[in-house]
Amino acid sequence: MIWSSAQPHSVKFMVDRVFGDRARHLIAVWDRTYFGLTPKQYHAKTPTVKDLRRPWISLPEPYSHSRRTTLLLDDSVDKAQQQPNNHICLTEYTAARRKLDCQTRLRVLQHSTMDIADPSYDSILLAMVGIIEAARNQPDVAKWLATGGLRKIDTQHNPISEYNATKGNQSTPLNDVSGLWFDDPDVLRFWTRRGQETLSKLDIPIIPGVVL
Repeated sequence: MIWSSAQPHSVKFMVDRVFGDRARHLIAVWDRTYFGLTPKQYHAKTPTVKDLRRPWISLPEPYSHSRRTTLLLDDSVDKAQQQPNNHICLTEYTAARRKLDCQTRLRVLQHSTMDIADPSYDSILLAMVGIIEAARNQPDVAKWLATGGLRKIDTQHNPISEYNATKGNQSTPLNDVSGLWFDDPDVLRFWTRRGQETLSKLDIPIIPGVVL
């Protein structure tokens, strides 16, 4: 499922560009009209929150889900404030990051012996593949995240929760204490390797998505 705060025409463009013919397999594509905004809020730069109760209530069988089975992938902690323990924060893909990826892509093209999965690339999507594969085996993904599932990478790392669940589901991000999971290089490398291994088992080649 795709849920974006952008307007319908922008969401359609992004989905068509990213998924192409595979977009038909998405169970839902939601845009700015699905946030319960007033007309004035809709056309203004109103901050939006992705309250997962909306899709939990709206999606029909067999696509109904709950806090136990839902992951929200978003680069904004604020948008996930209603159900923070279902949220996996991503890095924002900035113009500066794209410039670095383009430079790496040029080096790969000029030196064909270089690994196509060059570590100089932004690895967040590869890491997400590894995380999602691990989450598939969790009976309760919210509990897994809340108890530090992303940090439990080996016996040398103590479990650190992404959020401080001191007030039930209204948790406070630990950004100022431990940082987000991708701020730890060891954690990011671990999940990136898991993502590479997962794709290898599925015979899916790792192809950089950088268009020069």
